[in-house]
Amino acid sequence: MIVNNRTRRYLYPIVNSFGKTFLRELLEITSYTRAEAGSTVTSVNLFDIVYYRCKGFNNNLFLIFDTKGVYDFNKGKYVNPIEAKKRFLNFLMFARTNTHYVADYQHEYGKKHCIVFNIPTEYRKAYEKFLKGQYSQMYSLEQIDYLGFKPFLRVGKNNTPEPNRNYVVLTKDHNIGKTVLKQAVREAYGVEHPPENPSEYDILWENSEEILNFDYAKEEEIEFFKQLKR
Repeated sequence: MIVNNRTRRYLYPIVNSFGKTFLRELLEITSYTRAEAGSTVTSVNLFDIVYYRCKGFNNNLFLIFDTKGVYDFNKGKYVNPIEAKKRFLNFLMFARTNTHYVADYQHEYGKKHCIVFNIPTEYRKAYEKFLKGQYSQMYSLEQIDYLGFKPFLRVGKNNTPEPNRNYVVLTKDHNIGKTVLKQAVREAYGVEHPPENPSEYDILWENSEEILNFDYAKEEEIEFFKQLKR
């Protein structure tokens, strides 16, 4: 199951700046299936509590890979997990040579694998703005286009174009921004009435959704992450 948290929505596309070779190698993990590139990245996170205790705070992205590959929910099983494992290991060997690679380690007792990448210097501002929930200040329009954020997504069997809520939030589209915010508020809090004059069209990220192993956080660690949002 893929976790569609805010780190994935707004920060994960930064990997598109890692170069064509990186993206080709990422695609190779799933090229034996019809799945999209990166579909075995089940979660993208800001931090890992355990890693934080060992290494401290850094400007990193934590990508969790399902080493068994693509899961077919219709058939209730993985698509060729042996081939997937081989392809992931090939990607891991490549990733360790990438400029932005920081570390990697097993996750969930070896069922998954986490690769840690450093945020490139040119996107540090975006990272800092994300921490404060200032999503519309993260990127310039040129960066939004370069990283692959599209104004519309094609959905359903008829490929019907629909506004991309991530693009709406990042560009602060006043025409449909409140509709997007209303949906976010409903999903998070179960209420129908967002603020009248919001500063952003999405809510602030939640620790439990963006931080790995947050259930094990100590009081001082919780306070540290709270301060990052201010």
